[in-house]
Amino acid sequence: MSETIYIADSSFFIEDHNIKIEEIHTTESVIQELKSLKAKLKFEAFSPFVIFHKPSEESINKIKEIAKNHGEISLSQVDVEILAIALDLSKSKNVVILSDDYSIQNICKYLGIECKGISKKIIKKKIKWELYCKICGNKLPSSAITCIYCGSKDVARRPSSD
Repeated sequence: MSETIYIADSSFFIEDHNIKIEEIHTTESVIQELKSLKAKLKFEAFSPFVIFHKPSEESINKIKEIAKNHGEISLSQVDVEILAIALDLSKSKNVVILSDDYSIQNICKYLGIECKGISKKIIKKKIKWELYCKICGNKLPSSAITCIYCGSKDVARRPSSD
């Protein structure tokens, strides 16, 4: 696996940087996250070098399961697709994800996929999150919207103590 594939999330087109690569791999849904004129123009400038991928359902499901098991509830569908593309391509290529998204970076750590920041530092260690009630303090199931113990809707997440 000598060839390196660079997979970019929307932060590659949003943030200022001087990253120089010949090809950018991504998903078409990244375009929908580009709201500012500056980001759209930057994407247009890179568009001749962009290769779009559609992730496999198998990899999408695997990413969703990993995210659920590690409490990464803030991944968007686009984030899941970026990670799934990386998972698909990592079977035959060396893959590097370019992202400032800490949730993407965290899942990369669990997958053993390299991730580089665009304008922010990369996270140093894996984090497993847990949901808890801010009122009674009890740990909650990852799908909880309200506290199953006291009924509070004041639910948050914190690094797991496991």
